[in-house]
Amino acid sequence: MKNATVKWFNAQKGYGFLTDSETKEDVFCHYSQLQMDGFKSLHENDMVEYELGTGAGKDSREQAINVKPILTMKMIEDSLKEDNLHIKTMKDGYGITKYQVVDGNNVLQTDENGMSFMELATYANFEIVEKSA
Repeated sequence: MKNATVKWFNAQKGYGFLTDSETKEDVFCHYSQLQMDGFKSLHENDMVEYELGTGAGKDSREQAINVKPILTMKMIEDSLKEDNLHIKTMKDGYGITKYQVVDGNNVLQTDENGMSFMELATYANFEIVEKSA
């Protein structure tokens, strides 16, 4: 299995692109390859595992198959909801997505400049362990 971060994913169209963690190359991802229950969608910066394969039918290009979520925005949101906390998304001056955490009264609980996805995951008590090859 390879690791990747979601570059973007359009839930309405059912596809997007992953950025491979090792090669930094973009890899096409179709919703039919998402190994998850319920509505199959991903968010920018979600972390996934995948295999490289080819699409079915006319779509024979190389793409991500057997895509399994490792850490998703939904997982983080669900964890923070237990403490009545919510996530606000913003873009910094360079267009990079940053995240803030607010409570039920919309009071900021984190730095006003926002956090990266990994910092947000740590704030929500998720621990990311790098796999060795």
